[in-house]
Amino acid sequence: MASGILMPEPLCLVENHPRKGLVVQQEALKVLSEVTQPVVVVAITGLYRTGKSYLMNRLAGQRKGEGGPSPQLSSQSPCGLQPPPYLPCPSAQR
Repeated sequence: MASGILMPEPLCLVENHPRKGLVVQQEALKVLSEVTQPVVVVAITGLYRTGKSYLMNRLAGQRKGEGGPSPQLSSQSPCGLQPPPYLPCPSAQR
């Protein structure tokens, strides 16, 4: 994957399958193996309908999914974004 190519939406790395449990998506592994830039891993956990997707979208700088409460399920799997959002780390700035 060329460094100038951006993913239009999150990439699902691990799917929570109802019968198989957590399943690694092989296509996502293929895409990630071609990334030559730093990758940021974000894990967000919480109870049903507590804003996990909203938080991930905010970290990614996306405004998608901000319409407020909805009876529709909007996400079921952990996702990854490329390029990662810039989050400065004070201890790394020496």
